[in-house]
Amino acid sequence: MGFAALNSITRLTNSVLHDTLVLKLIKENVMQHDRIEFNPDIMNGKPVVRGTRVPVELILRKLGAGIPAEVILGDHPRLTLDDIHAAQAFAADYLANEEIVNG
Repeated sequence: MGFAALNSITRLTNSVLHDTLVLKLIKENVMQHDRIEFNPDIMNGKPVVRGTRVPVELILRKLGAGIPAEVILGDHPRLTLDDIHAAQAFAADYLANEEIVNG
């Protein structure tokens, strides 16, 4: 087996290990964020606010676009300000566990 093949296998193995670790960390974070849940039957398993179909990603995109929390709450009456804060905290914890790869 050549160097290029071994290098490819190593990268694939590292990728699988990374994905496994990320899933483990996500599950651990969900335990810490009781307002956020994963359910494969809801929004294809994306993290959502518990008891809703509102993805964490949607909340973050709206906040990132400059939409005030009060407007988001008006658009999604089942959400509370604590839910929005939980989405932000969940995202921060998720990103804190990301490995940065250069190049």
